[in-house]
Amino acid sequence: MADHLTSKRQFYAKNNNYFFASSLFTGMISFFISTPTTANSVEITQAESGNIPDQTMTVPYDFKVSKYTGKRDHFKLFYDWKWDEQDPFKEYAGFRPGDYHIYLAERTGLNWKNEIQYKKIRLVKPEDRNWSATKEHHQPFNVTHSGKIVGLYMGEWGVWERAYTADYIAANNITHLFYSFVGICDYERPNATENNGLDIQFGKDSRNKAVMRASCGQGLAPDQHDNLKGDLVKIGVTKKQQDFEISPYDYLAYPHLLDSIKAMKKQFPHLKGMLSIGGWTLSDPFYDMVKTPERQQTFIQSIIDTINAYPGVFDGVDLDWEFPGGSGLSPNLTAGYVEDRENFTVFVKALRHALTTEFGSSFQLTAALSASPAKLAAVDLNALKDDFTFINLMTYDLYGAWGKDPAHHTGVYAKPIAGAYNVEGNATDELGNIILYNGQPVSLTKVMRNYSAEGAVKTVQQLYPDFPMAKLTIGAASYSRGWQYVKTKAQHAKLYWHGKAQQWSNSNSKGLGNKGTFEFGVSDFRDVYDHFMQEDTQFLYYDRQAESAYIWQPHTNLNNDNYHYAHVEAFDSPRSVIAKGKLIKKYGLGGIFAWEAQTDNGLILNAMNAAVCNPLQDGGYYQFSQAYAGTVTSQVIASDNKGNPTKVRETLHGSEVFQFDGKTFCDTTSPGNRPPQVNITGPTQAKANTTVTLDASQSTDPDGDQLSFEWKIPSGIKVDNTQLNKISFTTPAVQQDTIFKFGLSVSDGQTNVQRLWSLQVTTTSDPGKDCNKDPNAKNYPAWQPNKTYQSGTKVSYNFLVWQSNWWNSGNEPGKTEAWKLLSKVILSWHASKAYPADSIIHHQGTRYKARWWTKGEEPGKASVWQSLGKHQCFIPNANGF
Repeated sequence: MADHLTSKRQFYAKNNNYFFASSLFTGMISFFISTPTTANSVEITQAESGNIPDQTMTVPYDFKVSKYTGKRDHFKLFYDWKWDEQDPFKEYAGFRPGDYHIYLAERTGLNWKNEIQYKKIRLVKPEDRNWSATKEHHQPFNVTHSGKIVGLYMGEWGVWERAYTADYIAANNITHLFYSFVGICDYERPNATENNGLDIQFGKDSRNKAVMRASCGQGLAPDQHDNLKGDLVKIGVTKKQQDFEISPYDYLAYPHLLDSIKAMKKQFPHLKGMLSIGGWTLSDPFYDMVKTPERQQTFIQSIIDTINAYPGVFDGVDLDWEFPGGSGLSPNLTAGYVEDRENFTVFVKALRHALTTEFGSSFQLTAALSASPAKLAAVDLNALKDDFTFINLMTYDLYGAWGKDPAHHTGVYAKPIAGAYNVEGNATDELGNIILYNGQPVSLTKVMRNYSAEGAVKTVQQLYPDFPMAKLTIGAASYSRGWQYVKTKAQHAKLYWHGKAQQWSNSNSKGLGNKGTFEFGVSDFRDVYDHFMQEDTQFLYYDRQAESAYIWQPHTNLNNDNYHYAHVEAFDSPRSVIAKGKLIKKYGLGGIFAWEAQTDNGLILNAMNAAVCNPLQDGGYYQFSQAYAGTVTSQVIASDNKGNPTKVRETLHGSEVFQFDGKTFCDTTSPGNRPPQVNITGPTQAKANTTVTLDASQSTDPDGDQLSFEWKIPSGIKVDNTQLNKISFTTPAVQQDTIFKFGLSVSDGQTNVQRLWSLQVTTTSDPGKDCNKDPNAKNYPAWQPNKTYQSGTKVSYNFLVWQSNWWNSGNEPGKTEAWKLLSKVILSWHASKAYPADSIIHHQGTRYKARWWTKGEEPGKASVWQSLGKHQCFIPNANGF
C-alpha cells in the first residue's frame, strides 16, 4: 500500500498564505549544560539572504528513497487464507479482512521495484507488543501526572510495507491515539470530487482511488495486479455508502487496527481513541459537505453509526480538513475562506450537539488546524470555544521540498532574516480574496518573518482572545524535511536558511528533496537518528535561536570559493521538543502531540512526556545528552523603521554536548503568572419570565491559583450573589425583544480577565391573541427538545406546524433551518436568525421582505428590508424563512 506521510503536508510556502505575529526569540534555555568550543561570526542583510543563482543538478539513475525501517520489531498484515471448498465467496479470498492476520515479521531485503520484502515468523503475541513502552528507545512514563495531553497520530498504511501496526504503539506513554484516516464518500452527485486528491498525490494510475471507492461500496476493489474484481458489498465487507458518509480508506487494515485499539484501551484505561477524518489526501469532500444542512446531517449520522458499530474503540472525533479556505492538495474546491468559515462553524456546532446527544458531553471533539494564520482566519475559534475539546495546531511542515527557500520546518521560533522573506504582496486565499487579519490585509513579508510554532500560538491569541489557551496543543514532527542540494555563498556555509535549494533531475524524475526514507524530501526520525545522531555526528547542527536541529552534509566535490553545496534536513529532535515544552509552559497550553507513530524510535515521544513534566514510571526523571558538530546563535544588529530586521549577525559555534535533566527542567522553568482561562456557558436567547443560568465554573487557572468571580449585572435583572462562579435569575417581562449584557471579571489574585455575555430576552405573547397561530397545529404531536426526528416528521410548536428538513435533535423550530414552517403565517423578526433573500417577516406591526441574505439587521432601520405595509396574520404561500 502507498505511504501517506504527505497527508499532513501543508504546502504553505507554495501558496504564500501565512502570517504569525510572534516576537523574535534569541535566547537559550539557560539550565541546559553545554560545552561550546570556538565560534565564527558573519553578518548578512535581508537583501543578501537567499540571493543565489539557480542551476540544475544531475543525480544518478538509481537515486531513490532508502526504505529504511531500523532494527525495531516488525509487525505486518499478511494474507493468510486457507482454501475452503465450502466457502461461498472463495473467489473473493484476499478481499476480506478476515483473510489477513498480523504477524511478527522479518525483513528480507528489497525487490527490483525497491519494495521491502518480509517473511512471516509467527502470529503476534501479547508479549511482542510495545504497549508498555519498553522497546527500541521507548521508556515508560507516568503519562497522566501532568494532566497535559500527549497525543499521537497513527497512520493505517503502516501495516503494509513499513510493517508497523498498532502493536508497536507505546500506549502507556500517550493520552490520545488518533486513528488516521477515514475518508468521506463522494461519487454519485453531480460534480462529485471523487476524492481526486488521491490521484493528485499518487498518480492517476495508482490503486489508491479505486480502493477508496470500493470501501464506499461504489465500485470494485483492485486485486494485487490492480484488476478491479472485488465486490465488497456482495461479500459483506461494506455497504453502499451515500455521498458524504464516512468510510475507512483501507478496508483490510481497518478492523484489525480497531481491534488492537480496543484491547490497548482495555489494558490502559486512561487512553482515548480518536477517529480522525480527512487528512491531506482525503479532504476534498469537506468543502461541499459543509455547504448544506442535509449533507452535514448525512455526514454526522454516519459518524455516529461508525462509532456505534465499534463499541469500546472511540472516545472522540478529530476533524482533519486540510483546509477551510483552500490551498490544500486539490485546487479550486473552496468557496472562499469567509464562506468556508461560516459553514464550518455551523457544521461543528451541529456535530457537537449530535455527539453530546448520542454519547454524552464527555465525548471529545477535536480538530487538527494549520499553523498558518491564513488558514486560522478560516476557522472561528471564538465561536467554537465551547464546542471543541481541544485543537491540535500542526506546527510543522512550515518549509519543505515543494519550495526553493529552505528553513526550519518545525522551528519553535522564526529566523530574524532568511531567504524566504523576499516576497511581495498580500496574503490571499485560493480564490484570490485578500485575507484580513483583525480586519487588515497582511503582507507576505510580515507573514514569512514570523513563521514558527510560537507564531501560531500568538496568532490564535490575537485572532481569538476568547479561546482558552488550555485548549491548544502544539505539534512535534518525528520526521525531517530536506533538500538534496542547498546552495549558499561560501561565507554562509552551514547557515542554510540564507541559501537556495537547487533542482535535481535524472532520466526518471526531478525535484528538490533529499533522498528521504519513503518519499523524496522526508526522512523518518529513526532514519535521521541512526545515521546522523549516534556515533558519527559530524553533520549534525542545532539552531539555538530557532530551537531546531538540522543536517548539513556537504557535497565537497561541488564546493568552490564562491558557493558551497550540501544535503540539508531540518527536523524536531528531543532537544527542540523540550523547547516546545517551554512554550507550553509559557502560554499555558494543553499539551503536545506528534505526527506520527511509525517514524519515531521512541525518543521524540519520550521528550514529549518530559516536556510536559511527566516523570518516568519508576518515579525518576528523564535524562539525555546529545553531541553536535556545531550550534548557531542569531543577533539582530539593524532594523528598518517598522522594526523589521534588516541585518543579522550569525555566530557558528563549534562542537557542543547538550545535556538534559528532567527534574531541573521542571523545577527551574516555571513561567511567570499566567492569566485565568475563562469559560462561560449558558443560553444567548431566552423568553421573558424564564429561569436562566450562566455558568463559569469550568474556568481554570494554568498555575492552579484559586479564582474569584465578580459579575456585573445589567439593569432589570436581579441576582442575589454576584461573586459566585454560577448565577441564576428570572428574565424580566419586556415589551419587545431586548438584549441584556452581563460582565464577568475573573481574578487569580494577580491578573483580572474580563468577559462579556449577551442574552436576548424575547417577548411572551398570549397565544389566544397572537395571530401567529395555526388551528391545524393541534393535529400534530408537540415538539420535544430531547427527541430525535427523522426527515419529513411533522410536529406542532408555538401553535404552528413544522416539518423536519433532515435528521435532527434539540434544534428548536423557528430558530434553525432544521425545520420548515408549514403553517402559512408570517413570523416575527429575530436578530439571531439568518434570512435568505425574499424571506418575509413582521416587525413592530409592519411586514418586510429581505432584498438579500441578512442577519442581525433590524427591519425599519436597515436597507436590506423592503416594507410591505401593515402586518397581516395569514398570507397564502408565505415564506416564514
